[in-house]
Amino acid sequence: MRARSFCTQGELRCEAHRQLNDPDTGEVQQSYTWRLKTPLSDSLVRELKGDRADAKELPSKQAGGTQRSRKPSSFDEYRKALSYALGSLERTLVPGHHNYQVRLKKFLIAKGITPEFEKDFVDVAFSHAGERFIGEIKVTGFLGLNQAFRVALGQLLEYAHLRFKDPPRMVMFLDRNPDSRRLALANKLLIFVVVEDENGNFSLFNPEITPSLRSIFGVKVRIASL
Repeated sequence: MRARSFCTQGELRCEAHRQLNDPDTGEVQQSYTWRLKTPLSDSLVRELKGDRADAKELPSKQAGGTQRSRKPSSFDEYRKALSYALGSLERTLVPGHHNYQVRLKKFLIAKGITPEFEKDFVDVAFSHAGERFIGEIKVTGFLGLNQAFRVALGQLLEYAHLRFKDPPRMVMFLDRNPDSRRLALANKLLIFVVVEDENGNFSLFNPEITPSLRSIFGVKVRIASL
């Protein structure tokens, strides 16, 4: 389990204030704009915005010259960025999610697989060994592991069984190891769980569902406890 900590980052000053009406309820709301007297460090800002690391910290992952997308700069942009997890039809991906897609794409192509990304709201789709797979990517920069697992689970089941005449195989892509109970649930629902570790390695946690993906992803034996 990852340790969490809180620390004071300094004093704030109020720069602006305005009154507005909530578009959904019509209620009067107050909006305040605050600014830190001493700006946050770049490394902390990257962590808060979901980036794993910058080019200096992980040069091997940026060797291909991939540029980062523009980071959200306001609360409203972050709200829209999370819409993919909240069910909104407006879908804008957070930087950590996008960077995971970039690394996964390079990994799959290196394995001789041509993936499709963001087609009909499905994060990734690919074919292998005569089988069709769809995958949902969930990073834990904004969502906790339990939330990420739950959202991915619901999306995969809905997409596979309601959007396809012949349901494809389902893959959940995470950036943290699942606990044994959630992995057992994924097994029961025939959902593969693949996790990318801090070194950029993708590991398959439940190859017993079918051997189809063994030749692509390394097999992970140890399971994280609750």
